[in-house]
Amino acid sequence: MLPMSVARYATWHIRLSLCDLPAEFEYKYVIKDTADDTFVYWQPGANHRFVDTYPQSPALFRIDDGVIRL
Repeated sequence: MLPMSVARYATWHIRLSLCDLPAEFEYKYVIKDTADDTFVYWQPGANHRFVDTYPQSPALFRIDDGVIRL
């Protein structure tokens, strides 16, 4: 699990090095209670999927999934 930080209200972000990740990966959003390390919410439905279309070229990607599915 990788923690995100809030950029502004309702906008969350994380910086990752694509060099450390496979060219294709799936992900979900979760909400975790940091006080006792338990999951409060696990996003339902299919996983989100990311495919790096230019794996040999360093680049910055922005993924905007819109409103979280609750």
